[in-house]
Amino acid sequence: MLHTAHYLLHKGYDVACVSLPGVEDTSPYLYHAGDHTAFDTIAETFRKSYAEQYWIGFSLGGNMLLRWLSQPKNIQKAVAISPVLDLNESAILLEQNSQRLYQWYFLRSLLALYKNKVRNFPEIFTEYERVLSTKTIRDLDTHLTCPFHGYDGLDSYYGSQSSINTVSQIQNKTLILSSLDDPFQSPDIVKKAQTHAPPSVSFCVSEYGGHVGFFHSPTKGVFYPTWAESFLSSS
Repeated sequence: MLHTAHYLLHKGYDVACVSLPGVEDTSPYLYHAGDHTAFDTIAETFRKSYAEQYWIGFSLGGNMLLRWLSQPKNIQKAVAISPVLDLNESAILLEQNSQRLYQWYFLRSLLALYKNKVRNFPEIFTEYERVLSTKTIRDLDTHLTCPFHGYDGLDSYYGSQSSINTVSQIQNKTLILSSLDDPFQSPDIVKKAQTHAPPSVSFCVSEYGGHVGFFHSPTKGVFYPTWAESFLSSS
């Protein structure tokens, strides 16, 4: 995100970076994978100073951005870089042996966030302590995300918050940048999104690039900032 911000600043854009809440968050709220609760407020806040807005989302933030765009928004264009289009498939893929390191990293971060919530708001979060023994993202969502946000189960949660199911509703000009070797989703999901996407949504799908990788060379770094800027500046 910071690399893209620096690139866009160099190109003359004013840039604001908004990260998902981490362990420093002191609110009693816990976000979920399709959560775009604050997006309208952010957009309206910046509209006071800027007539044009361009939004970029990465990974899980890309899914949130696409979910937000399922209703028309007063922004010019949007770019989703390696968005997690299908939450259920991604959670299953993370349980494969080859992805265990990713799952361990995500679980460690999410459980640290949860422990911080318990310390600050035990009256709200102590009832979900079973989540501390979970070993997979699906278990964490079963014992924490679903009950906290009122979902009946994983099917309800993943189905309603996966942008693969709402990409057909996007009216704003949007670019989705994905790779066929993304470890968090299969090529079939990307192809499905392409099939259901309206003319307002464009795709740039590379054979290689991993998950928010897209490495160009040691001297040029990653190439997704140039692709994003090219889309944003096009007519």
